[in-house]
Amino acid sequence: QPAFDYPSQLSIRLDGALGFPVCVFNRSCVALQVFDTIPGGSAINFTVPGLVMPSTSGFTGDFDVSTLTGDFQVVDQLTVPSLEVQPAPMQDATLTLSSLTAGSTTSVTLDFATSSSVPSGSFLDVGFDSGFDISSIALSGMLSPRLTPFWMYRSNVVRFNVTSADGLPAGTPMSLTFGSILNPEYPGPAPREAFLDPIFVQTLMPDAVTLVDMSRLNVSELLPAVISGASVSIAGGNAAVTGAALPLAVRFTTPVRIQKASPSSFVLELPTGFSVCKSAGMPGLKATAVSGFAAGCSLVACRDGYTECFLGECAAEQASEARNKTYIKVTMDAADGDCGDIPKGTFLEFDVENVVTRRQSGETEAFGLTVVDEASCGGGGMYCASADLNAFVLQSAELDVTLTLSTYDAGARNVVANVSMTAINPVPPGGYVLLDFPQKFVFNTTLFTISDRYGKSCLCDNPFTLGECCFGQTIYLRIDQGLATGDTYWIAASGFNNRVTGGPVEFQVRTSDATRLSFIDRRLYALTLQVQSLGGVLVTVESRIDLIVHNNGTVEESVVAESLLRSGAKNTLRFDFTTVTTVPEVASIHVQMPAGFSADTDPSTPSEVEIVGGS
Repeated sequence: QPAFDYPSQLSIRLDGALGFPVCVFNRSCVALQVFDTIPGGSAINFTVPGLVMPSTSGFTGDFDVSTLTGDFQVVDQLTVPSLEVQPAPMQDATLTLSSLTAGSTTSVTLDFATSSSVPSGSFLDVGFDSGFDISSIALSGMLSPRLTPFWMYRSNVVRFNVTSADGLPAGTPMSLTFGSILNPEYPGPAPREAFLDPIFVQTLMPDAVTLVDMSRLNVSELLPAVISGASVSIAGGNAAVTGAALPLAVRFTTPVRIQKASPSSFVLELPTGFSVCKSAGMPGLKATAVSGFAAGCSLVACRDGYTECFLGECAAEQASEARNKTYIKVTMDAADGDCGDIPKGTFLEFDVENVVTRRQSGETEAFGLTVVDEASCGGGGMYCASADLNAFVLQSAELDVTLTLSTYDAGARNVVANVSMTAINPVPPGGYVLLDFPQKFVFNTTLFTISDRYGKSCLCDNPFTLGECCFGQTIYLRIDQGLATGDTYWIAASGFNNRVTGGPVEFQVRTSDATRLSFIDRRLYALTLQVQSLGGVLVTVESRIDLIVHNNGTVEESVVAESLLRSGAKNTLRFDFTTVTTVPEVASIHVQMPAGFSADTDPSTPSEVEIVGGS
């Protein structure tokens, strides 16, 4: 297995002035002896296995190929141009980044072993793709005693001097860790055109030109940068209610440069059930720059995947109850000369109008925000930065409700309630309309009945067991066919007793999906119950207490029958009346005395109360 060390040894040496070529059989010359005539025009090929390449990279110099006679006279001869020898890769080279998030600060660790030896005075370089910011790079960990501390060779390369007397022998293990490095601004899979094998390590001969070993190391993928300080809220002081077309305010600090020409775009992910459509005549999306954009810059908004941002996209969606995720794409208007690139770290705010909230109340999923730039983020749907935003808590939209009672007297029995409502948001087939009675209204289990617009009726024979249409203080009716926006619906409930006490009471009408757990619209409806007048109230004087002063100075009270009130005297009054409403157990009777009266009695002597005709 012949070997050669340097290309200069590959040559034909001439012996003497006569020019007879003599092939020197050494490590740089190979002769093939042929024991036959070689006809002209013969195509000859042969291989020489096991050649050991030079230990450094670069061009080899020329190869001389000749055919010779038996006495070594040249017949044909050709000089073959030199070949390029590539540097040997490092052995077992690995690359580790402490953070794989684009734009974040990371440390970089390189582990490898040299494949070839280099003498003292050689160099070891570590280079970074231009996307890395190494202006604050610092060496951390132990440095091999064979190297001196690094220095910046170029803006993206750091260099070590090989100072040990024996240089770096082949197979020398090395480990280098660098800190305070800023990852590239844009994420993406590697390799890609702008991010191909982004870090290399190499050794060079003392001339600082001749490469010996070199490995390019790959970062498998950088994840999108994290958008900081991002939030979404309802603009303009509007209430967060179900099924409403609302303006959203989006705020964040961009961790990447926003480019007009690429173009960069902001994609707002809406929670499930949100849409950009409520009716076929609803205006399209509209985006307005608020802060961080150039003055006068116009924005364009559209549901992502649609080129037209107007009425056509609503027709197919408004009837669908189970919507897929909706994404809103906002870009700077490419035709607007006022718009321009936005630097990294800029606080941005924009509004998006005509976003429709979901139909169910309660807490929504979180919104999402991404920054997309096909040119900078590698394409293929890769995005540059992302954030999970906050969620909303939606209140039910207020139903249009009319509710009347057959009597507003407190304690009235066998009362009838008539409820009429107009749906604000659609109720899906199989959904419900619910009527919540105020506390202390009593369902008469033998008389209470419910009926609705569609002829459905039921009894509430046990209101404390979840039955056909009643539970506790709530009645509910299933709407098999559902209700569309604007549909009217009514319920009649009869056979209940009003609360025995007067004053304000509050009914509630709600619509829900089939689970009765997710409410759509609701309305609190306030009424006032009237206190009924007691019957036959009579106040009479039964007696008077006189003070008798005896001769010995003692004072004695004397009860005297009296029907008249005398000023300053102690009198016993009798109150007679007839109740209209049944008073519940643990009741009390209250008498408010006129001004000037004083209950100056012994609290140990209770008043006497006689209930006639009751239990």
